[in-house]
Amino acid sequence: MGQDGKILCHECGAKFWGLIGGGDVSDVLRCLRCDDTQLVDAKFSREDFKFPCKDCGGPMRSGMTPRCPKCGSRETAMFLPQVFWE
Repeated sequence: MGQDGKILCHECGAKFWGLIGGGDVSDVLRCLRCDDTQLVDAKFSREDFKFPCKDCGGPMRSGMTPRCPKCGSRETAMFLPQVFWE
């Protein structure tokens, strides 16, 4: 199940809004280069299907945690979910 809400960086303690996860119907792809997100139909989010980022052209991957906007770490986790989606 996907979540939209407040995320905590375990490296620097910053708190920011973001998307995590996915479900049976849709999934969140995240750009390796600029960290932009794209919500797509789950059948297209497999690792063998390479989506280019709509902003920078970088590779998009599913299952990645958001990058902290303060320190750049991916050691982040949802701590205050606001919206759950399938």
